[in-house]
Amino acid sequence: HKDGGYMPDLNNIQYAIVGIVMLVGFINYVEKIWNWIVKKFNMAHLKVNEASELKETLVKNTEDICAIKEQNRLMTEALRNILRRQLIDDSIKYIQQKELTHEQFEEYDVTYNIYKNMGGNGIGSKYHNEVMKLKVKLNEGDN
Repeated sequence: HKDGGYMPDLNNIQYAIVGIVMLVGFINYVEKIWNWIVKKFNMAHLKVNEASELKETLVKNTEDICAIKEQNRLMTEALRNILRRQLIDDSIKYIQQKELTHEQFEEYDVTYNIYKNMGGNGIGSKYHNEVMKLKVKLNEGDN
């Protein structure tokens, strides 16, 4: 420059502007990638939380099912014991009478089959076999 001042080269300014524009574009691109990563992380975090909640629900439901199964087992055992006691009492009564009515026979046989289907056996079956050998009367007054 004639007066001794510095005159920047126009090519250098153009290169600088292009560099700045490219840098801004690159920063925008990196920001978009970062936002995408954050979004995916948040979605993954939500899925982990949902999975954790689902696991807790499944554990709770499994515990509830186990408790219900145990209650069912205990109720079945209690009912089987009640039926066994009823069968023994009825058996002793019928064996002492040496006969039973048709109605008593039907009721006794239904009770025994329920008892047997609930897993009962042993002494109940022993008494049942003895009662099956007895005479069955048609009505209460028949001989």
